[in-house]
Amino acid sequence: MKLAEDALKDEGFAASTYHRIAELLGGSLEEKLFKMAWVEERHANFWREFLRRRGVVPKSAVSRVRVVLYVAAAKMLGVGLTLRLLEAGERGAVELYSRILEHGELTEHERRVLEEIVEDELLHEDELMREEPRF
Repeated sequence: MKLAEDALKDEGFAASTYHRIAELLGGSLEEKLFKMAWVEERHANFWREFLRRRGVVPKSAVSRVRVVLYVAAAKMLGVGLTLRLLEAGERGAVELYSRILEHGELTEHERRVLEEIVEDELLHEDELMREEPRF
């Protein structure tokens, strides 16, 4: 359950951070980040339900301090560096979810949804990598 709780926190953090950074920007990157925030919130909802089905009350409080630090980094150090940090988070999510897929006790439906989430995370990582050269 610890891995699922960590996944919920990470997805909530990513959703909040993408949303807040998107608010700073304009153009196509703003659109992409708002869309990514929505997808990450969907992932967080998967983990909330996953935990509830196992009798665990989800604690999904996002660290506001951490989000504010990332937003501040985007403002002070630039969006490019912040995108690299977020990209590393996407890579970490893929590794975590791969471990859960290998060792977790999942229903067939959960396995299928988690595989889709891994695909989303890989797509996000790729999108962030493609945006880096612009900054």
